[in-house]
Amino acid sequence: MFHLTLFGGTEGEIAPSGFTALTLFGGSELRRPTLASQLLHLKNRREHKRRSWQRLLGSDQNLILTLFGGTVIVVPTMVEEYTALAAVLRSGTVSRDEFTALLQQLTTGGQRGLSRTMTLFGVCVVRHPSPAKERKALEVAAKTGAVTAKARESLETIIGAPPESRAGSLGKLVVSPA
Repeated sequence: MFHLTLFGGTEGEIAPSGFTALTLFGGSELRRPTLASQLLHLKNRREHKRRSWQRLLGSDQNLILTLFGGTVIVVPTMVEEYTALAAVLRSGTVSRDEFTALLQQLTTGGQRGLSRTMTLFGVCVVRHPSPAKERKALEVAAKTGAVTAKARESLETIIGAPPESRAGSLGKLVVSPA
């Protein structure tokens, strides 16, 4: 997938792999894929052998180029991550053991995001949700029934945690709900 921004502004979603974005004299806001979609991509990549030319070209990785402009990569909220991870586990697409192993590989094996960035005469920023935005999303999810009261309490303790520990905590919460 190719995303091009020239002399203007745009927003879009980053695919788990094979995504290239070029921002030239403009601005882009790109939404990072959830841990769940990255986890599923990692599982599929394990199951299907990649051709050597794909490994050489790094076609599994995303490439984000910014020239004379600005790119903002927006990280999903904790509630979005939690509900997506829970859905993957509930659906049976991934077993509990496989889920834990894939999440561990994703968060500690240097696979996080599978992206490379290059910026010349511009800026590329990764924007994490503020604690206020996280609390608001959690409140809405609790009101709509997307998360239980116990899960909400556990998720509140993760607000403000570093991304590495946050992903592990979300995984533990999904595997053994509070």
